[in-house]
Amino acid sequence: MLSTRKLLLHLRILSSKDKLSSILFQREVYPSDDFHMVKKYGQTVLVTQDMALENYLDKSVNSRCGLSQPTLTLL
Repeated sequence: MLSTRKLLLHLRILSSKDKLSSILFQREVYPSDDFHMVKKYGQTVLVTQDMALENYLDKSVNSRCGLSQPTLTLL
């Protein structure tokens, strides 16, 4: 069973990645074909399909939160 703290941290990480993806899409930093819409948190968010960008976002957000690896994967 996950502690509440770890779960909240993981949700914060997911939310941060989604926010960054949305910014990159809106500012046209990456082509719109690199993103797709998914339903999360009760709303539609943009998620990258580019694995290199996904890995970069993982590393960036995890390092900002003081993590060397993702805490868990939710399906």
